[in-house]
Amino acid sequence: MAIRYSTNWTIDTAATCTTDGSQSQHCERCDTKGNITVITATGHTMQKTDKVEAGCTTPGKEAYYTCETCGKHFGQAGKKLRTLTGMEIFQQPAM
Repeated sequence: MAIRYSTNWTIDTAATCTTDGSQSQHCERCDTKGNITVITATGHTMQKTDKVEAGCTTPGKEAYYTCETCGKHFGQAGKKLRTLTGMEIFQQPAM
């Protein structure tokens, strides 16, 4: 029996912000995968949050970026972005 690939594509592994995914066409009879192709990583979609100065009783926030897709936070380090933890974003209240 010959393999008969579907004309539809199946996403086998979804692409993320940083990792490629894959898609393929599956045999309509035995589910064998064929025509496997790479889905390129999407890259981060950044939204900037501006710096907020700390007040007498309220913490401030450093300026940072959040990826709208994966939710990771990034800080500016020169011209490069680096991943931040939640604690690195907040400033202590001024005393």
